[in-house]
Amino acid sequence: MQSRYNESEAPPDGDLALRRYTALLLAGDGAVLPDGSSHSVKGRDQIAGEAIDVVWVSADGDPSRYAALRLQPLCRVAEMDLDHAQRRLCALRERLDPEAPEPSADALLHAFVPSPYVDIVEAEALQQLLNQSDAEQRCLDVFGADALYVPDDGGLMRSAATRWRAFVDKHGKPPTALLLDRHGAAVWGDDAQQSYQRAIKLVGVAQRAMARDIQPSATTPHHGHQQDEARRAVTLAMRGCLLRAGIRGAMGVWRTSSDVLRFTEQSDLEDVVNRGPANRQHAALTGPWPLVLHELDGATADKLPALLDEAIESHARRYRGWAESHGADPAHLADADPWPRVVLVEGLGMLALGQSYAAARRISDAYAHNIRIMSGAEALGRYAPADGDAQWHAIATAAARAQPRATKPLTGRVVLVTGAASGIGLAVSRTMLAAGAHVVITDRDPRVVEAVSEWPQQRYPERVKALVCDVTSTRACQRTVAETCDAFGGIDVLVSNAGIAPSGDLHTDSGDAALRTSLDVNLLGHQRIARAASEAMIAQGAGGVLLFNASRIAFNQGPAYGPYAVPKAALVALMRQYAIDLGRYGIRANAVNADRVRTHLFAPGVVEQQARAKGISPSEYFRANLLRRETSTEQVADAFIYLANAEATTGCIVTVDGGNPAAFPR
Repeated sequence: MQSRYNESEAPPDGDLALRRYTALLLAGDGAVLPDGSSHSVKGRDQIAGEAIDVVWVSADGDPSRYAALRLQPLCRVAEMDLDHAQRRLCALRERLDPEAPEPSADALLHAFVPSPYVDIVEAEALQQLLNQSDAEQRCLDVFGADALYVPDDGGLMRSAATRWRAFVDKHGKPPTALLLDRHGAAVWGDDAQQSYQRAIKLVGVAQRAMARDIQPSATTPHHGHQQDEARRAVTLAMRGCLLRAGIRGAMGVWRTSSDVLRFTEQSDLEDVVNRGPANRQHAALTGPWPLVLHELDGATADKLPALLDEAIESHARRYRGWAESHGADPAHLADADPWPRVVLVEGLGMLALGQSYAAARRISDAYAHNIRIMSGAEALGRYAPADGDAQWHAIATAAARAQPRATKPLTGRVVLVTGAASGIGLAVSRTMLAAGAHVVITDRDPRVVEAVSEWPQQRYPERVKALVCDVTSTRACQRTVAETCDAFGGIDVLVSNAGIAPSGDLHTDSGDAALRTSLDVNLLGHQRIARAASEAMIAQGAGGVLLFNASRIAFNQGPAYGPYAVPKAALVALMRQYAIDLGRYGIRANAVNADRVRTHLFAPGVVEQQARAKGISPSEYFRANLLRRETSTEQVADAFIYLANAEATTGCIVTVDGGNPAAFPR
């Protein structure tokens, strides 16, 4: 590893600023894993007008956020025989600011090491060495006698303190590093640069040692159309199984790199993965072992859900038994989440499952690291991670610490919105995002899609995707639904909104041409996208919702608006037919009728013309309803939210127009 420390970029002063700078350098090095690493700096701070010694410790997995802790109390308890929960409480109690982020679980070790700057780094090469049954001898061979190996025999903190004292008594000096059993390595320095450089040097030594002993083998990733279709089928079926089991919001992320594919195809796969993850942080994220699916060529699409239902239930039974054998309270096993978070499919790769895309991606990253650690450790000798008791303790602790999530109306749902670049479609997209959904925004103009998606991607970066989709193309609609499923693991709600508003007399050439164009967009466009979405929902096997943006004109036509009214009336019939045909699959179909909503569908001058014909002003035109107030795009979006959640409602039309008796559905 090469040093990226740059004097001109480093903060000119401030211990904490320098601490943050070098910690972020380590997090960006690739070989160092931020989730398992932590960082600290010691100094002085004021409390109640008194200067005291403190240690600033990074928050779990975030090298940019720190909590200031009273140093002396932590040093006093660092060598006590405390379990993980007690050490965590000690660290929380010593925060100067109770609202500061929760410090790393290694806070007591940061306090114990006497140097100003301390870095505890986790890296794949280190994990490959430390997850060996003869890890101590291997570390001695690689790092020499001055680097102190710390076994996890009853607690790393207590073991580190005991061995540190013994080393100092024997050698008259401290060790150069602590090699923490199945965890990582601690290094330190008098300044931020020194500690950083020692960290990258140690990781570099481990990398070179592993490179000498492990020869990589080549596997060509499978990215053909057949493999993509197979992965999508597995994702939809898996998501449907979990939704039927009551797991709301199972998002899927595939990993298909060569190292992952090679791992899924090895003959001893289950033997290796059943030993557990490489460390406790990963156990808390990924669970004790993945669900392994062997060659699925023989599983047809209709048989796949049953096969996965059985596999998932078998995984859950095994998990419950394993948890009980390690001391879990049977009364609380339901809270332990026995469902698989990682699925390894022979020949297809790794599918990570989380309750959001961000969670699934984090699980995917963690298990991808595990795969490289397991593969390297096996090539080196024999992969030997922490025992089941340690893994269960990490999982149970993480579950106890997890904060209850504020559930919004559409949390965990995947929503596809067409015609989302403006007007009602844009309002629906924003409202769905605010309601907790993962949303795919589509429109036919790529420039408009890019501009419109900028705001939601900034506010909801992990929950929005923008795609170009022209609903007059069957292939584009199929591709859009496929990319939605690939992005978030499935589809729950379609808001079919794209449309145009042409006019003309049907008995004229121009009116006839306008009708044909309108039918292609305002009727067949809805059919194309609804068919593609319903096929995915049926494959998913957990229901779904088709929502259509109709119009009051379907019930209340006006002169010269035949090209718009006829397809919209047919759209209402299309919605009702879908409600009838798809009810047996648990898929609902509903529509929203809106009227006189300010959108781009009103061509320039149309509102003014119609207002003059009625003898009113343009603003009065938008308020010409029973409630005497204008209807907003946000109010129309609220109706779509309602219908997305109305579990007992299908074949329904919700009118959002302030009240127009001539357009009451009959």
